Amino acid sequence: MGRETLAGDARFGTPEARKAHDEQLAAILQDIFAGQPVAYWQRVLDDAGVPCSPQVAYPDMASEPHFMANELIVTHEHPVYGRVAEPGCPAHFSDTPGTNWRPPLLLGEYTDEVLTDLGYAKEKIDALRTGKVIK
Repeated sequence: MGRETLAGDARFGTPEARKAHDEQLAAILQDIFAGQPVAYWQRVLDDAGVPCSPQVAYPDMASEPHFMANELIVTHEHPVYGRVAEPGCPAHFSDTPGTNWRPPLLLGEYTDEVLTDLGYAKEKIDALRTGKVIK
């Protein structure tokens, strides 16, 4: 990392010392990492055997190849908003694969069905809607 003096700095010589001075160490590391692009540090840390990966900002996830290839971001055609992206299922199991098979629901889209399943009569559901308790 180009800061060999840190190795001999007593503030960072043991796990306990690093913990006691973690804010100082974080500030030093932030300055070091800010000096080079992410790809540079990824290469340096990979070469040193340090397990790491760049943090992806939320707005960039939908265009990140890793997220798309592993279906961590999926897209659907929404009836109101058009093409929308949403988080996919993070775990993929052979016998029980998780899927996102439809776009996010509209507000109240299944209210009648849910309330009916809970035992509400149509008249009660209509009364709740008239009273603006539900949409």
